[in-house]
Amino acid sequence: MTYLFTVEDTFQIDDRGLILGRGLPRQSTIEIAKSSPLILRRPDLSTIEATVLEIAMIRYQPDVKPEDKTTPIMINKGFTKTDVPIGTEVFLANQTTD
Repeated sequence: MTYLFTVEDTFQIDDRGLILGRGLPRQSTIEIAKSSPLILRRPDLSTIEATVLEIAMIRYQPDVKPEDKTTPIMINKGFTKTDVPIGTEVFLANQTTD
């Protein structure tokens, strides 16, 4: 597993999915894509699996410091804010290639 970020906020979009923020730091070298498998470790240490549905692109104002720029992700349908509480750690699951 590769640590991506800790959830600071969530946004539910009806009929689409759940957006997890703060998000992956823009300066990160970790590559994620649609359908990437994720493991979410909640504050109670239970884990759930999800996949990346969308990668949000935010246009920041020029005065925002580079270290404050992040890329939130939307996870697959079916998850609610209750499922992914603030403080949940988001990990990229190990992927194997055939």
